[in-house]
Amino acid sequence: MLVTIPEADVCKSKEAKNSWFLTVWIAEALFDYLCPFLYQDVFREDLKNHEFAVWFEIIKVFSSNTTRKEFNISQFLEDYDYNINGKRKKQVKNSFIHYLRVFHKQGKIQSQVLFSLLNFHSNPKSTCYINQLTSQRLSQPFVIFEIINVKFK
Repeated sequence: MLVTIPEADVCKSKEAKNSWFLTVWIAEALFDYLCPFLYQDVFREDLKNHEFAVWFEIIKVFSSNTTRKEFNISQFLEDYDYNINGKRKKQVKNSFIHYLRVFHKQGKIQSQVLFSLLNFHSNPKSTCYINQLTSQRLSQPFVIFEIINVKFK
């Protein structure tokens, strides 16, 4: 079941031949979101539990109405499983890195990552590029910026 669609009902139309009706419940944050179809074929894969949890977190963060997307992986890991071991933490962080790189490759996010707790002006480690992310860097909260491409016909 898709995490953003908790219920879907399908029924055949009694009036119109060869027609079906689909009723879908969707989270309000996603319904109001400018680009609700950001996640291309994500749930077709056979995801492991931690990968599913990472996708769910990414969807929650991207469901905001601002282009600034704030992540706190340390807090996520505490909420996910307080007994998680070091190897598992690294797998989860690497999943975040992988999916952020996918988003960058698809042109959905900017290439720079901002580590908001570090002083931007005096600390050269306050920013890095998506392709420079490591699991060690994700122990600090960070911000990425979404790219919105709106096309009107």
